[in-house]
Amino acid sequence: MSFQYIHTSAKRGLEPGKSGFCCVARDRSLPPDLIAELESQSRYSVDSQGTPPLILRHRIVTLRSGTYHILSRIQESGTDYSKRNNHIAHHLAFSQDDFPGLPNPAAILLNWRGWRDKWVEPPRILEPFETFYLQDVESFWSTPSLPDSFKNISHNGQLISRIFKLSIHEERLLIEHLRRSLNDLPTPQHWQHTFTSCLLPTDQPHDYSWAGYLPSLPLPYELPTENIPLLAPPAEPEPPPEPPKPSQKKTTNPSSKDTIAEQGETTSEAPSPAKQKKFAAPVVEIPKEYDHRKRKRPKRRYGQREFTRAINIAIAGSAVICIALIVFFVQTHRSKNLDHYTLPSPSDTTRALQARQNVWKQFADAGYPRAELENARATAQFLAKAGEDAPLQSIAFLERLLDTTSDQPNLYIPVPKPLIQSQGTTYELPLSTVSYPALTRLALLPQAVAAQLDFPPLEQTLAPLSTLPAATFSLEAFSQSLDAYLLLADTPYDNLPQATRQAMQSYFAQVRELQDNSQFAPFLDFPESIGLGSESAYIAINSDGLLIPGAPMSLSQYLRELFSSLVQSSKDQALQSTAFQTALANLQANTRSTPSETANQISAALAELPLQNRSPEDPLRKLRAQWQYTFTHPDLMEQTIIGYNLEALEAAKLRLAETRSQFSQADLALHLASRERAQHAATLKATAKEAVSSKDWIVISKQSTKVPNSLP
Repeated sequence: MSFQYIHTSAKRGLEPGKSGFCCVARDRSLPPDLIAELESQSRYSVDSQGTPPLILRHRIVTLRSGTYHILSRIQESGTDYSKRNNHIAHHLAFSQDDFPGLPNPAAILLNWRGWRDKWVEPPRILEPFETFYLQDVESFWSTPSLPDSFKNISHNGQLISRIFKLSIHEERLLIEHLRRSLNDLPTPQHWQHTFTSCLLPTDQPHDYSWAGYLPSLPLPYELPTENIPLLAPPAEPEPPPEPPKPSQKKTTNPSSKDTIAEQGETTSEAPSPAKQKKFAAPVVEIPKEYDHRKRKRPKRRYGQREFTRAINIAIAGSAVICIALIVFFVQTHRSKNLDHYTLPSPSDTTRALQARQNVWKQFADAGYPRAELENARATAQFLAKAGEDAPLQSIAFLERLLDTTSDQPNLYIPVPKPLIQSQGTTYELPLSTVSYPALTRLALLPQAVAAQLDFPPLEQTLAPLSTLPAATFSLEAFSQSLDAYLLLADTPYDNLPQATRQAMQSYFAQVRELQDNSQFAPFLDFPESIGLGSESAYIAINSDGLLIPGAPMSLSQYLRELFSSLVQSSKDQALQSTAFQTALANLQANTRSTPSETANQISAALAELPLQNRSPEDPLRKLRAQWQYTFTHPDLMEQTIIGYNLEALEAAKLRLAETRSQFSQADLALHLASRERAQHAATLKATAKEAVSSKDWIVISKQSTKVPNSLP
């Protein structure tokens, strides 16, 4: 796995009590000995003219916790909180098992998008989603042309160490030269050698295979003058040849040279007498034709005789089946009673049906006692033949209640409609828990409510239906049962410090305020108006409502990066005009302008494009018109208001990031889960108010947190 460590000057460091140059961000699982090593590698120096060099470095260190390949990017970072010169050191550490799947280290140092050139956030532990992500680092940037003074790192096929004499601002070109050279080597050698773009006074030259040297940066040691050959990684040994199998025999010909050579090889491969096993019994090989275990039975031939026998067997079987069918029909015909009998009169049928209905009514009024269930089943079958299916459905429901599997979680049983009795807003089953003990473990629910019963299970035994009375449903009892479940489910969230909960509530309130602010809407919706996704917005929010990492906090820097990405993605020849390139260079050089000034500079650069003869649907013309409409205005008062809104938007994002740093991802998960449960419980209560008038009910285990989708 990869580790990140960021070191710069801050008013408050990540470790308590530290300030100045210290760690401001790192991974949570970073080993302590690696933390100390990365802190010692974060030193920085400027040359005699005060010009800050760019340090791009690859080192290999062996510590108690393991061997690590460390990629470091150290550079000037403006001024710190005390208005003194500042620098930032961003390190990536890979374990010994990680780097074989990565590109060469020089490509990552040059082209990885995650390198930080400034840290304006509060100190914090990096989140899991901010880990090293490998993009196409080999083709993302256009490779520049290199000076002819850079020498090759190999001579006559052998890698050698070199010290490259550089001018200031040639550090990146040296690493680009090493990137190309490493790509020409075999893949296992990409991570075998160390290098740095510029030697510092705190470095040791023998720690690097290749290093850059600035004459304007004085060093307290002498540089090596000889190029030492670098050892390549050891080659894998070839497997020994397989010995010949003893069963293979070679025909010899005394007159053939090949036969003599084969005999010589056979003689040399024969084991010595000392290695032979003593007192071994001789092995007697039995010829295959005399071994009964290996002798194969001849394949049986299927001829005319076998075919005739199969036909006869089929005819005999058919005859036996026909005789059996004839006997069956004869016996059935004889057993029929052909005597005429007198049909019952309609009055007799009516009296018999009325009598069975009275028996069933007495069974129902008695509370469907279990002792009379067997007699009631015969009555229900009689009524079913007469067209009344409800009693038989009730018997089937009662028998399922007596089944031993009725207490399984997520088990549901449809309730026949005649069994539901209502008293005001309370609905119940007229059954006794003495006759049907399973009712103590079951809850009565409308199907519309049960279909939406989907809560995450808890480690405790309390479920959303635990406190409901046996086989009874009311809106008040259902609401109280849900509230008791939510109270227990929110225990981990309620145990969080009050400041943490207030910070999460304040964070989402700030997000809603930013999204509802009409003054910020034109700036936040600008990427979508030019065809980019919402993730490219200045305040980009993911599905959990969190800020998407990677976007800069400075609005001026965001506008410059957005405009640069638009220019780089376009292949229009108008972007190569001299006036536009000059304006673009001035924009990139002026990094300390306000958001309003940066927007006006970009608008001025777009005005230099020769687009007079193009249609209004041209992409560059549409981009220029949309940019001017969003960020510039001819009226001075309106332009002042735009500048004020841009500065207010930048301040709002900084406050939002500050609030986000006050709670962790685990705290946020508890907050989101609590909010989702509360919303789901409110939906269930509203559904229950409408579902009580329904006639479709079920009984379900009180421990259920989710009902299967196959409801009746």
